[in-house]
Amino acid sequence: MSGIGTVYRAELLWRAGIAPHTPGSSIDAETLAALWDDACDLLAVRLGAGWIVAHPDQVAEAKRLLARGEEIPRWAKRYAVYRRRGLPCPRCGTPVASERLGLQTMYWCPGWQEYP
Repeated sequence: MSGIGTVYRAELLWRAGIAPHTPGSSIDAETLAALWDDACDLLAVRLGAGWIVAHPDQVAEAKRLLARGEEIPRWAKRYAVYRRRGLPCPRCGTPVASERLGLQTMYWCPGWQEYP
């Protein structure tokens, strides 16, 4: 997954349970559509908040606030895997892994994110 930015790439793939090394051609149409919908959803929250909101708890609260027309506070940045190398995955507790990819770094949970 490229072009959306390193934070969204890491968080979206984690949310979908897809390993970052997975070839795009091996992802079925239903999974790809769900990934697209989730990306659109997170980007809509980002537009409403004015900053990246990616942690599941913060996304849920941001959606509630946006639905009520309220401003989203500038919470501390929280992520599931992005920049969390060695820390436990919030879903399964496996330490988050990272690897350089060109000039960027990929982050993922080897215990949760599987290859199809």
